[in-house]
Amino acid sequence: MNVEQKVTAIIKAFERPECLDLLINSIKKYYPKLKIIVADDSQNPQPRNDVEFHVLPFNIGMSKGRNFLIQQVKTPYVLVLDDDYCFIKETKIEKLLHVLENSDVDIVGGRWIWKNRVHSYHGKLNYKDGVLTHTKDSYGEEAGCKLYDIIHNFFLARTDVLIKHPWDDRLKVFHHIDFFFSHKGKMKVALHPEVFIYHKQVQKKHYQKYRFQTQDSYLLYEKKHGIKEFKSAGSKSHFEKINYKKYFSQETISAYLT
Repeated sequence: MNVEQKVTAIIKAFERPECLDLLINSIKKYYPKLKIIVADDSQNPQPRNDVEFHVLPFNIGMSKGRNFLIQQVKTPYVLVLDDDYCFIKETKIEKLLHVLENSDVDIVGGRWIWKNRVHSYHGKLNYKDGVLTHTKDSYGEEAGCKLYDIIHNFFLARTDVLIKHPWDDRLKVFHHIDFFFSHKGKMKVALHPEVFIYHKQVQKKHYQKYRFQTQDSYLLYEKKHGIKEFKSAGSKSHFEKINYKKYFSQETISAYLT
């Protein structure tokens, strides 16, 4: 199994060059020959020559940026990443690739390490009478992974599936739930129990000015799906209690989980 021949990593970047640098360097540490494509719609992007780098119009948004990136991918599989992630020993892309190559799963992702704990956002998205409810239930299991409607924005996907099922270009933000809910039932989505990534989540004031201008996107999302209310399992329930020694090296535990 050759990850570096079959997979391309895509990163939509915005106003966080330090985070982007950390992520790219961490990818190269574990997968030095992995193809990386970056699309940056920052006000003053900082192009680099160690990856394929595209400068996009300022603040076009996550959805347009990701759809642009997908069109640049030439490999059969694409790794979708946010720019504030960092690869660790347990970011095992070969495990995700094994699932896609040995099942009919379309998207398989992993979990975050965030705030010294393991965090996940998997679950079902159930809609009834204008109410969208996010629960932690699964649809069963395939290839050693549980099946859901939604997972984190850290996943490996079949490239042709993401071309067929794009993000909504109109949504600069609030793209995450919209993407998975819009394509619910059209893609088989799974969560791998043994793959993790570190989420640094740096939010400077200038970045937050644009990241949290959500009203227009949220109103469009609500109107698009006829949503009057959103109910979630709750942010606290997304932190998981697991046996760290079972899943993580001592290096990872010391650096990120203590």
